[in-house]
Amino acid sequence: MTQKTSTEHTLLVSASYDQKRLAPLIQQLAKVGALDSYTVRQRLIGSGLAQLAKGTADHLRPLANLLRQHHVEHWLLQPTVPQFTPQRIKGLTIQPEQIVFRTHSDDLILEHGTALLAIVADMSGQLAEKQIKRLLVHTTYSGGAPTPMDEQELHREIFKHSPVIDLYWHKKDNDDNNLTTQAVRIFPGSFDHKQLGDKTSMSRNGNLASLLEQINEYAAPLEINRHFSLGSLPDCQLHKTSTPTDHKGNLSALTRYGWLVLDITQHNVSHNDAPATPLPVAAELLDKVGLAEVTDAIVEPMTGTMAGAKTDHEIEETHSTTKNTSPQLPPPPDVETRSGIKLHFTLWRVVAASVGILVVFLSDRHETLPSLLYQYGINTGLIPALISAGSLWAAIHYWRLKRRIEATPTSKTRSAAMGMIEVHGQAKRAYALVSPISQLPCVYYCLKRYRRTNRDKQWKLSQVTTSGTVPFLLEDDSGQISIDPQGAKLSPKTSIEGFPGQSNILFTSNSEANPYEKWKEEVFHEGCTLYVMGFARVLDKGRGNMRQNVAKKLRDLKTDRNKLMRYDQDGDGNIDAAEWDQARSDMEQQVLHEKLHRGQQRSNQQLVIGAPPQKGLPFIIAETASEAHLTRNYSWYVPPLLITGVATFIWALVRGGTYFHLF
Repeated sequence: MTQKTSTEHTLLVSASYDQKRLAPLIQQLAKVGALDSYTVRQRLIGSGLAQLAKGTADHLRPLANLLRQHHVEHWLLQPTVPQFTPQRIKGLTIQPEQIVFRTHSDDLILEHGTALLAIVADMSGQLAEKQIKRLLVHTTYSGGAPTPMDEQELHREIFKHSPVIDLYWHKKDNDDNNLTTQAVRIFPGSFDHKQLGDKTSMSRNGNLASLLEQINEYAAPLEINRHFSLGSLPDCQLHKTSTPTDHKGNLSALTRYGWLVLDITQHNVSHNDAPATPLPVAAELLDKVGLAEVTDAIVEPMTGTMAGAKTDHEIEETHSTTKNTSPQLPPPPDVETRSGIKLHFTLWRVVAASVGILVVFLSDRHETLPSLLYQYGINTGLIPALISAGSLWAAIHYWRLKRRIEATPTSKTRSAAMGMIEVHGQAKRAYALVSPISQLPCVYYCLKRYRRTNRDKQWKLSQVTTSGTVPFLLEDDSGQISIDPQGAKLSPKTSIEGFPGQSNILFTSNSEANPYEKWKEEVFHEGCTLYVMGFARVLDKGRGNMRQNVAKKLRDLKTDRNKLMRYDQDGDGNIDAAEWDQARSDMEQQVLHEKLHRGQQRSNQQLVIGAPPQKGLPFIIAETASEAHLTRNYSWYVPPLLITGVATFIWALVRGGTYFHLF
């Protein structure tokens, strides 16, 4: 059997889309626990199993009591580790009383009437993408709670792509009658399809599905779980395979997921209003899995039952003695939304529109004006000269930018100095910012909406919503530093597109697709690796000068009579001029002391990296592993721009020289 690796426990909940019922619970959990209300909401709102928190049992029990009071299914579990990896079969023999699986090491026998758990998974990632798109479309366009795929639909989608089946069952030892776990992994084409008899299909995936039906006749009962990769389970994530290492990692994730489900099906867990009630079997419990986060591998229940529900007073007392290791993040400031004129109003657009209007106006009076402008522009070399100037300017710009990035040394956040610097690190939220479409913690997002008409098939940008005004933190191995992204050139790697009305997006019967609207979301997720080049300055917002601070303290003193009366030396109940001068002197000393203290305690957290004061200096925030990837992209821009600039310059010289008879 598995062994516990630590005393750390995990609090799991059954998420729900009943936001109205969960609203008061979210606020109470944010007060009691170490999570902000936005994070709690993300883990409670949804479908399926979700990790609410992890820590010691004493720390998590107040949260569990709150969940009990609000009748939310929950389980307080202790993580364990898997014993082994399911053995890959190289053949099988179906007999009347048993199925013999041949592996590389030995033969494993599944006897008739054995209780069996089957993990049926799609290793291509197509099922996960389809489910995510479906949820996003419901959230964005329908405005209601999304409907997850049913078991039949999941089954069809899995066997359309890259299915694999993991089987788990228990067998008694001959010596001590202890139960030992056995597990096999079955891929399409890994067995002789003739063993299926009349159930043989024309495809390998079809034969695998037929084998599952055959196994169902032997198992008693057979619990089937088809939800691998559909939930956000740490260490159980499926990634698109590009290398053998990725494929191996996906199989390891499938193993951890299988042991997680196996452990849940083995034990009775006391939860909610029904202590000692058996935990729903895997097929029932994980039918609900949507957005979930569960810790390493396998979970095992605590010994004993949960404590009874506490009163609000007892909960507050527990909270007062519990250390809050993760302070609640404040709500983010208002994001910026542009549409209509604001969306398209830029200087170069105004200039281009003005020139276009002038040309149209003059064309009404002179029908040949456009052709004359084009003809003389080419013949005189003016148009080639403008193209050459633009290309050469762009080439010089990217070359200088590449040189500046290479010449700027990378700074640690703790030792960052004022001025132009570059830093690398992990993005961390300073505010409880969540991306509107993917609904994940992020430090920046940009949501673009596009529309088109029935006549015009071209997509046109109609609205942009961006959190470019919301500061965040950048963390490396030395500390953290604040980033103000306003005015930066942002280059996110992660983007999600939605195309309502197309066949790759599923809708339920009560939702209507809008074929004339689509969206695109670009995101810097929390924890992603960022490269930042910008101008570091001291953050001194709201402190003011010494005179203003003294005046503020004196105003505060006037509003607090108890403190003010401390300066009433003669006890007459009034503050005379001499007593007021003493109060002023004390306030000046306090302000001076605070200023000196801030100077002594100055750290990198008082610095903020933002837009440079000079327009010619770069301000870049890019999601990249190193600056080499960034400079390589700039290197690719320079040669074609130089070639275009030189070629059009020669063209302009030839045209201009010929027209003006210079040669």
